[in-house]
Amino acid sequence: MLTFILRRLGLAALSIVGIMVIVFLALHAIPGDVALILLDQEVTPELLAQLRNDLGLDRPLHVQFISWAAAALRGDLGESFRTGSDVTAQLVRRYGITIQLAAMASVLSVVIGVPTGIISAIKRGSTFDYASRTVALLGISIPNFWLGILLILLFSLQLRLLPTGGYVPPGESLMLNMQRMLMPSLTLGAAMAAVVMRMTRSALLETLAQDYTRTARAKGLAERYVIGVHALRNALIPVITIVGLQLGHILGGTVVVEEVFSLPGVGRLVVRAIYQRDYPVVQGGVLVLAASYVLINLLVDLLYSVIDPRIKYD
Repeated sequence: MLTFILRRLGLAALSIVGIMVIVFLALHAIPGDVALILLDQEVTPELLAQLRNDLGLDRPLHVQFISWAAAALRGDLGESFRTGSDVTAQLVRRYGITIQLAAMASVLSVVIGVPTGIISAIKRGSTFDYASRTVALLGISIPNFWLGILLILLFSLQLRLLPTGGYVPPGESLMLNMQRMLMPSLTLGAAMAAVVMRMTRSALLETLAQDYTRTARAKGLAERYVIGVHALRNALIPVITIVGLQLGHILGGTVVVEEVFSLPGVGRLVVRAIYQRDYPVVQGGVLVLAASYVLINLLVDLLYSVIDPRIKYD
């Protein structure tokens, strides 16, 4: 197990380094002079050169990258080009909001997707099965931003049940926090719930057709026991895999959803920074989200041995 964890941590580190290189090069490949964009007053060659020197933009790209990467390893993600504030401090303040949104979306998707998939598999070919698969197809097809707008129109403007957006920390009011996070979480988790439902149904149907399941039935075990103990536990392994992969999609989807619902999370911060060409903020935000995704995938791999004791890591 220890060897497996160390190997995966090594691969995770390589993945994060690759992401850092790609993001850094992609940002610097955008046409235009960042220093020129940042100057809101009359530009002179001397002032432009001074700003480029202050920001470190006059150094070769590889020197800039090495300097940023070395500082990032120490936990220093630099300072914002726009405000001069510490990027790490900004991300720490906003990271909790993004994680809460992603966690609530994941929980909703599993709570909706797994039971629906189980019932759909048990009642294969029924009206419920066809209806659930149709809804799942719609959930996968509808873009996050459009679904979010529809939910705002329905629950906020028409029914007046939920606020349109904004954020209230749970420490101030847990009830208001849940009210404001419910629609964003549902918007973000709808597509994942559809994928989880389809995967649960498919995996359970395949497991129910296995010899050991038929043997359990032949021994006279109750159908509830056959499905819950013998079939479902094995069917959950691919479901866990897809949930782990979809968490990466959810972390990326927070960028859009936070903008739609005015949530001050990491995604919204990165979007604003891209518009403003604030390189340190974009690089730091993407690095944090990428590292979270890699860590989640590692935890998902370790969960396999908990769900199925037959799985051993050498």
